[in-house]
Amino acid sequence: MGFRYQRRIKIAKGMHLNISKSGVGMAVGPKGFGLSTGPRGTMFHAGINGTGISYRSYLGTSSKAKSPIALDSNSYQLTFDEQNKVRIVSSNGEYLDDNNIITKRIKRTDSYKNGVKELNNRAINRFSESTTQITEIFKHTPHIITQEDLKILLSRAPQVYEKKQFPELYPTEDHCKVLLASHPSTFQLFMWAFFVKSKDSYIAKNLPSKLNEEITRWNSNKTDFNTKEDEQFQNIANINKEMEIENAEIVERLKGDNKFIIDTIVKIIGEITLPVDFSVNADYDPEKHSVYLNIELPEIETMPKKKASELSSGKLSIKEKTSKEMKYDYCRCVAGMAFYLSGLAFNVSTEIAKVIASGHSNRLSPKTGNLEDDYVYSVIFDREIFSKLLVENIEPVEGMKNFENKLNISPTFEMKSIQPFKDDKSSSNGTI
Repeated sequence: MGFRYQRRIKIAKGMHLNISKSGVGMAVGPKGFGLSTGPRGTMFHAGINGTGISYRSYLGTSSKAKSPIALDSNSYQLTFDEQNKVRIVSSNGEYLDDNNIITKRIKRTDSYKNGVKELNNRAINRFSESTTQITEIFKHTPHIITQEDLKILLSRAPQVYEKKQFPELYPTEDHCKVLLASHPSTFQLFMWAFFVKSKDSYIAKNLPSKLNEEITRWNSNKTDFNTKEDEQFQNIANINKEMEIENAEIVERLKGDNKFIIDTIVKIIGEITLPVDFSVNADYDPEKHSVYLNIELPEIETMPKKKASELSSGKLSIKEKTSKEMKYDYCRCVAGMAFYLSGLAFNVSTEIAKVIASGHSNRLSPKTGNLEDDYVYSVIFDREIFSKLLVENIEPVEGMKNFENKLNISPTFEMKSIQPFKDDKSSSNGTI
């Protein structure tokens, strides 16, 4: 074990004489800031009380002089201030002054540069994800189920499970005698070697308690075994019950009853959650095997308005989107809703041959001064064509052009008013 000797003698206010094993030195300056001289040269030191951050630099020419930096990246964090400027936060939660020598030294470290890069990437991803959630709704469009798919599901046979019998034999005295004789202690082995009757006496004395112990263990094991068998049997019964319910629904989906289709569309679409506000009015024409979806769209003002990028200088840039970018996002959002909602509708019944999706928003009419339904698209989705599309890979607005449609979109992505395809029936059957 080594011992370190150091003595500090105060000469005057702010001046101390340091005596240690390596020699004599002098320190000048208040606590946390100053100069000191010693055998290794002259050293400048500075620190911020309560932060755990300090800086040291040797100024002398001694051959032993070094320039260590006591900068631990765990002692500070990086964050954005209100102006989206990267700031260093000390361990006590305070911003460090940009002109502080410690701050300047931290900014020259690789850990700081990497931290800024990571902070920028997180901010960029956050802005990007808010836009992606809204503009890529179409990527959640389900695979369209065919009659063959449903018939395969109907052909499933229920599972059969027969409970097993507990395999362990009931304990007997002969079995317990074997157990008592099979694991003797060293003392018992010694007694049995020199006294023949000792073994028989030991077994006879311990047989009743051993038999009772084995019967108790057997009953416990049997109870556990039968409990697990009952649980497995019940699990299979539950699976068969669920399959029975699913099969009844599959029959309905194949039959395509008018009420079943409307009720199911209302139920399914009513349970989904999208990152935008919307409502749907649904109708079904059994003669034309067509579902009509009247979709009240979100307003363009609800689209994310800002975007983020990293400049060549490494700084984060947050800007307002241009009018064209906002309109482009809106087009992808509302067109994607048409694909997603129509895909859900197609899967309600294989009897549905077409889904007519018409989207509108409430806009102030320059003619009447009232809020009116302003339709911006109407598309007749054909089941056969729809089922062959890789919807997750399409551009939703361009994808609409695979079908009979009414679209009027300018080169700057402004969706102009159109007259939708109309349902010949006078009233709708379901509202979501």
